Amino acid sequence: MKIVPLKYDFCIKEIMENEIVRTHFISDVLDIPTKTLRLCE
Repeated sequence: MKIVPLKYDFCIKEIMENEIVRTHFISDVLDIPTKTLRLCE
């Protein structure tokens, strides 16, 4: 198992705090339309 360098881990954490980015990321990974996703905050 490869360890993710801290700089990448930090960047992903910062990016995923944005609700729009997070919603689109989940939508793309799960192949679900963004309009059907209702995420909790």
